[in-house]
Amino acid sequence: AVWPAMFSAVFYLVFGGFAVIGGLGAAAGIAVERLRRERAITYTIGASFVIALLGALSLALLEYVVGSW
Repeated sequence: AVWPAMFSAVFYLVFGGFAVIGGLGAAAGIAVERLRRERAITYTIGASFVIALLGALSLALLEYVVGSW
């Protein structure tokens, strides 16, 4: 029971970890700043919402596919 739990924990950290969401958020912030400087704050907040939503949905799907651990 320990090995499946460890494997699941690694999946959760890789697919929904702070490094992935932080990296995507930083990339979105840089892209928005370069494309739309005058509306950067509004678009960055929107992009961060979408990124967080995709992270939550991927974790929920992973919970469904892999199962509870």
